[in-house]
Amino acid sequence: MSTNTEDLNKELIFGILKDSADNFFGRRSHLETEIEFIKNKIEELKLKAKQIEDVKNIIQLMVVTQENWMKFSDILGVDLGHFNVEIKKISSCPFSLFLKSKYKKCFFYYYNVLFKKIEIYKYGEEIYDKEKKIKKISFNYYLLIKIIKQINKKIDEINTYYSPSKFLQFSKEISSSITSLDKSNVTGSMFVYDIDNDFKFNKLSLSEFELKEYPDIPSLNKKLIKKINSLLNIIYRDHRKEIQSLFK
Repeated sequence: MSTNTEDLNKELIFGILKDSADNFFGRRSHLETEIEFIKNKIEELKLKAKQIEDVKNIIQLMVVTQENWMKFSDILGVDLGHFNVEIKKISSCPFSLFLKSKYKKCFFYYYNVLFKKIEIYKYGEEIYDKEKKIKKISFNYYLLIKIIKQINKKIDEINTYYSPSKFLQFSKEISSSITSLDKSNVTGSMFVYDIDNDFKFNKLSLSEFELKEYPDIPSLNKKLIKKINSLLNIIYRDHRKEIQSLFK
């Protein structure tokens, strides 16, 4: 009877240890998967940021000078960042018979492209999931901030309550009830201290991923179009040769 009771106790303890191990390793594995997922999504956002920079470059090319870039920023009421033109030609523009008309059409075309790309980058766009047959919002900058906060909360929880030392201490205490193991406090050893440091999760920081934060630019309306048109007239007057070279 005593042997049966001991066997039952051992089976119960081994079950507890297994559940504890599953909980410990399962939580860590799940968190690692989440972190890997978010890092992959960040790479997607970086590609979108690169597209935004490419469009900004085209617009910068069309305003010709840094001074005009600043004037354009003032019209929009936002800081558009540094003037840093890296391209020399514009590959695609709406058709027009006259250069000035083509220049303006092209400018407003790329402005709308910039507006849309910033919107998608920051807030996402509605996409249809054919497999699940539902509409959802694509991954975006503000969703990233929200998810990083959630992940960091889980990191705090795992580092505090699911550290290797706590798992080892719990396992040793449970095991000691059926074995002659030394019942010394595991957490007091330098060995476990190193384990906690080696296996702890570091919090995610938005700055470490070097993602750009873009300002919202206004959508085009009659008032804004009129102001931009006035600037474009001046730019065209002063830099006609430079503008002509853009469309050759």
